[in-house]
Amino acid sequence: MALCLLAWSSAVVWSPIAPIGPDAASGAGAPMRLVQYNLLYTTAPTPSALDWLESRDADVLVLQEFGGAWERALLERREAWPGVVWLPDPSPAGLAILSRHPLVGSEIRSVDGSFPVVE
Repeated sequence: MALCLLAWSSAVVWSPIAPIGPDAASGAGAPMRLVQYNLLYTTAPTPSALDWLESRDADVLVLQEFGGAWERALLERREAWPGVVWLPDPSPAGLAILSRHPLVGSEIRSVDGSFPVVE
């Protein structure tokens, strides 16, 4: 499955995307919910912000500018998203992908010290 993300600063994108599951090829799978959020790396998480992210009922949650306090806060709530790949960074280069479904063979890495690449 390929995900294409278009992000604006502090934008939230909620979009049903291609069906998932055993019948996905026939279109009979359940719609997938994707939420993308730019955390603004200088902003600390609040309980209400964390509750809001959980309340979106996202199958996949993509967090830009991820690191520091956000990493610590989400570690405490990790059970909501068993599939996780993240590359925290104290700069705007941090990225996290959290999924309610397994992420097989996925990784986030920095190429030549630049912004992260998801594979």
